[in-house]
Amino acid sequence: MIIFKLITGFVTIVTLGLTGYLYQLLDKTNYLEQAAEMSGESVLTFHIAAAVVIAWLIFCLIKKVISTALLVTILVLVLGVEGSFLSMNLSGNIQDITETSAKEIVDSAKELLE
Repeated sequence: MIIFKLITGFVTIVTLGLTGYLYQLLDKTNYLEQAAEMSGESVLTFHIAAAVVIAWLIFCLIKKVISTALLVTILVLVLGVEGSFLSMNLSGNIQDITETSAKEIVDSAKELLE
């Protein structure tokens, strides 16, 4: 049972990290006024991390590892973070940047400077 509590503590820290990353992304997009570019791997990593956190918290709710009120609070926070990130992804505020599009951006910037 102690291992479950330690993993839940780690999951809570990951939840706070996801929240901080979302805040940084919101700041980067000027609070949804413009688009931000991210690699597809970063977007996928965020979604997978949030899914793992959500699954673990639901497991903890079923097993009653720690206080239900604390688990529900963390679960609501991570669901809000994942929902916000998903809506930013679907609305186009997060654009996938690939190596070729990055090279095109650099080339166009060089042309503008010349």
